[in-house]
Formats: sequence, C-alpha cells, structure tokens
Amino acid sequence: MNVSELFVRRPIATSLLMGAMGLFASWPTGPCGVRSADGRLPTISVSAKPAGRGPSHDGFDRGQPLERQFTGIAGIEEMTSSSTSGATTITLSFDLDRDIDGATVDVQTAIAAAIPLLPPSLTAPPQLRKTNPAEQPILAFVLTSNTLPNVGGDRLC
Repeated sequence: MNVSELFVRRPIATSLLMGAMGLFASWPTGPCGVRSADGRLPTISVSAKPAGRGPSHDGFDRGQPLERQFTGIAGIEEMTSSSTSGATTITLSFDLDRDIDGATVDVQTAIAAAIPLLPPSLTAPPQLRKTNPAEQPILAFVLTSNTLPNVGGDRLC
C-alpha cells in the first residue's frame, strides 16, 4: 500500500487534512520584520550633457560640483555617478521613508546652487527625472527569423 492510495480511499480524511493545512498556513504569525514598500523606490536621476557637442573630457569636472551639492541632501542612501560620451548621470537613491516629491525639491535646489560652479560647456541646466528601478524589465527577448519579415522594425515591443 502506497501513500497516495491511502488518500484516494479516504476522501473525507483527505479533505479535512487539506482544510487543516490551509487554516494553519493562513494563521498569523506576527510581524516578520520585513517592511513592505508600496512599490515606489524613491530614486532620482540627474543628467548633464553639453548641448550640441560630442564626447568631451570634462565629465569629471561637470559631475563633481553636483555631487558636492547632493551630499547635503537628507535621506540619501546611495549616490552613483557615471560619465560617458560627454554626459554625466548621477543617480540618487533615497531611504524608503523619504517622500519623493520633497526629495525632488531638494535636488532642484541643489542643482540651482551648483549651476554657477558648472563648466561653461554646459549650455543647458542639468535635467532631473524621477525613476523607479522596480519598473525596469529584468529580461528582454530578441527574436530573429530567416523566413519571416521584420514586422516591428528595429524597435523592441
């Protein structure tokens, strides 16, 4: 006699056992210590790029005044900076308790304070954008075919 045969022969006992397991699984165990966020991670990206120019060599000088101003903002958990192809991008990740709109105002104030310190090659003020890393795709597929035409063009759907 195997185990599955026992459950097949006694359907009422099987149903009661499954109901008890479901009740036990739904029993509250108290706080788990894991904080559930609302899905919006307070993250702001600031990009500075010289208008109408190609790659330049002053990327470090362009990002440094902005980084100095951003260090005074409360609630920053992580600041990453990258300078590529003449553009500087600084990503600011804030604590989950920090309001994203209040952080945006603080970042705009810091950008305004850093504008006189930026190099003259930067003809437009740095642009900021609220981002949510949780909304980024984690996997993308690209399919090709030797027999079917490229219906969607070169863009990804």
